[in-house]
Amino acid sequence: MVFKKGNQLYKKRRRKKGKDNFFYGKHHSEESKNKQRVAWKKKYEEGYTNPWKGKHPTEETIQKMREAKKDYIPWNNNLHGVEYLRHLPNGKIWCDGFTKETDERIAKYSEKLIGRDFSEEHKQKISDSRWGKDNPAWAGGNSFHPYSPNFNRKLKKEIAIRDNFTCQLCGMKNPDDSNVHHWNYDKRETDSFYFVYTCRKCNAKLNYNREQWEKYFYKHQVEKGLMPNPLHG
Repeated sequence: MVFKKGNQLYKKRRRKKGKDNFFYGKHHSEESKNKQRVAWKKKYEEGYTNPWKGKHPTEETIQKMREAKKDYIPWNNNLHGVEYLRHLPNGKIWCDGFTKETDERIAKYSEKLIGRDFSEEHKQKISDSRWGKDNPAWAGGNSFHPYSPNFNRKLKKEIAIRDNFTCQLCGMKNPDDSNVHHWNYDKRETDSFYFVYTCRKCNAKLNYNREQWEKYFYKHQVEKGLMPNPLHG
């Protein structure tokens, strides 16, 4: 049987993921890895290049691909609700909690906006309506407060060394893409207990649900054996 997307053998093999895969939990031996390295090295020494580089399939080939995939059923076909979520890493999706009515409302609103161009006056009204206290991310205007002069490179380096240059939320280790975060959100703070080392992605995430993160990091620091300095008022 020719092995291509249109036949049942291909579909059967595609479904074998995770524990159903024949290679699940196994690893290539060093001997096997070396054989692969030698084989690929030999290919490149002989001038191997990707035959499709800079080329595009013809209309005839595209039509054949369409016909081959005509009866193909994707893994998430007809999966809804809990059944669909079981196939996702964290059991959640960005629209988790949305209902059918929500989807219909969003769809209707989106259709109204297709091809619509807001006037400069309307854009300004939207901007004004989300400025200052009217912005959902408003936190009392503390973004205008200056940082303490003691929040300097020396202090940041101490925090980074203490946390082993590792993001205290996701565990990523990358000194070139990181920040030192005030988890009590007080720019005047200088006690190292209230600082954690984070990557930029997590640092942006910590600007929301602040009360939740304050509780989380207080517990996190105490579990690491750290305590606030009583001399810092």
